Amino acid sequence: MSKLKKYSGKAFSVFLLLVGAAIMLGPFIWTISTSIQGPGKAYQLPPEFFKPPFHFENYLRVWQEGNFAGYTFNSVIVTALSIIGVVLADSFAGYGFAKYDTKFSNILFLVALATMYIPSTILAVPQYTMWTKVGALDTYIPLVLPKFLGSIGGIFLMRQSFKALPNQFYEAATLDGLHPIGIFFRIYLPLVKPMLATLAIQTFIGTWNETFAPLIYLTDREKYTLSVGLLYLRQNYSENLELLMSASMLTMLPLFVVYLFAQKYFMNGLVSSGVKG
Repeated sequence: MSKLKKYSGKAFSVFLLLVGAAIMLGPFIWTISTSIQGPGKAYQLPPEFFKPPFHFENYLRVWQEGNFAGYTFNSVIVTALSIIGVVLADSFAGYGFAKYDTKFSNILFLVALATMYIPSTILAVPQYTMWTKVGALDTYIPLVLPKFLGSIGGIFLMRQSFKALPNQFYEAATLDGLHPIGIFFRIYLPLVKPMLATLAIQTFIGTWNETFAPLIYLTDREKYTLSVGLLYLRQNYSENLELLMSASMLTMLPLFVVYLFAQKYFMNGLVSSGVKG
C-alpha cells in the first residue's frame, strides 16, 4: 500500500509537470509554426501545426521591411552599455558592503534594501519630469545612465558573493602592498565570475525585453529598440499574423542563443548565491 501511494504521488507529480510544460510550450510552438505559415493560416480552426509548404521568407521580409537591422543594433548598444554599467556598479557596491564593515554600513544597506519595496510605476512620472528638465528625452541616456548607478537586487547578490570569500585574501594582499582597487580587480572579482555571469544574463534579459522605458523616452522611430519596434510593427502587420510572429521569433532568438551558451554560468551563480549566502 505504501509503495502504491509512493508511485501514485510520483505519477501525479509527473502529470502536473507535463501539464505545466504543455501550458508553457504551447504558445511558443504555435508562434514558431505560425511564423513559417502562409497568409491566413494562423486563423484556421482547429490550428494546423507545421503543415507544409513552409514560408521561411517571412523572416527575410520582416527583416527587410521592418527595419529590424536598425532596431537590433539599437538594442545591442543599449543592452551592452547596461550590462557594463550594472556589472561595474553592483560589484563595486556589493564589494564595499561586504568588505568595509563600518558603523553605518549595515544601516545603509538596509535602507538600500527598503527601496526594493517602492513600485517602479510610482517613480515613472518624477523620473520622466527629471529627464525632460535635463533635455535627455529621445536619447538613450534615461535607459543607460541609471544602470551605472546600481540596482539593489544586483548589489545584494554581489554582497552575498563577496561576503562568502575570506577576509584573509584582503589582508595578505595589503601586506604585499597591493592597492585596494587592485585587490578588488585582481583577487576578489575573478573569484565571483559565476555571479557576474548571472548578473550579466539577468541584465541582458531585462534590458532586451524592456518596453516601458524605451516607449516613453524614445520618440524617433530610428532610435527604437526591438521591443518598441515590435509594437510598431504590430500596427503594420495586424492582418499578417505570420509576419508578426516572425518578428517575435527574431526578437527572442538572441535570448535563446545567450542562454544556451551561458546557462552553465547562470546555474553556477544561482547555486553559489543560494549556498554561500
